[in-house]
Amino acid sequence: MCGSLPHVRNTTDYTRSVAANTRAALARHDKTQRWLATATGMKEPTLHNKLRGKSPFYVHEILWIAEVLGIDVRELMPPLADVAA
Repeated sequence: MCGSLPHVRNTTDYTRSVAANTRAALARHDKTQRWLATATGMKEPTLHNKLRGKSPFYVHEILWIAEVLGIDVRELMPPLADVAA
C-alpha cells in the first residue's frame, strides 16, 4: 500500500501518536496551533486535522515542527516498536 510504513500494524496508531506528541510539545512550550501553523507555513485547518489524528503528518512537516519548537524530532515520533506488529 502506498504511503504505509513497513512492519507497522496500523498507520493510524502512528499518526495518532505523532499528533498526541505534537500537542504535548505545544503545551510544554506554551504555543498555540495558530502559532505553529504560522511558524511552519501550514494552513490552520490542515494542521488542525493532523493534530486530531484525522490526517497523517508528512516527514518534512514533523521536521519543521521540531525545528520551530527547538526540540529533537524524536520527541514527536514514537518508536516504531510501539506500533509495530
